[in-house]
Amino acid sequence: KFRDGSWRLCDIITGDETWIHHRQIHHKSTNKTWIGEGESPRTIVRRRKFERKNLFSIFFKSNGPVLIHALDNDETIDHEYYIENCLKPVVKEIRKQRKSNGTKGIKLLHGNASPHRHSDVINYLTQEGINIIPHPPYSPDLAPWDYWLNDYIKQ
Repeated sequence: KFRDGSWRLCDIITGDETWIHHRQIHHKSTNKTWIGEGESPRTIVRRRKFERKNLFSIFFKSNGPVLIHALDNDETIDHEYYIENCLKPVVKEIRKQRKSNGTKGIKLLHGNASPHRHSDVINYLTQEGINIIPHPPYSPDLAPWDYWLNDYIKQ
């Protein structure tokens, strides 16, 4: 669809949720190091089980972020929360960025979680004229979120 020009990369929005800890610790691979004979290994910092963290819902497209939404500590995402606090602000931002076209031609690639697949979410997106791209089987090269953005944000 990209080759025949019916889809444009700038019309695709991708979004997902991620936990971001208040105290960031590097990946396990960054703790690897060579040590000389008689040297002590570096101390490995580990995250405690109940460290503070926040859930962020982030939507972006090829030219930058569309929405970054932080949930309060006691909130969870269900389909109603997802529509009111994530999708409606995304639609509002799209209309602001694309005054002449609005949501026409927009495609959304979002996670496979149950709030994303709920019939009310699908109906809302359909009413707004947004096409849902079916979530592919796990493949990091098809999911930009998993491929690079998630690690980049957490640095």
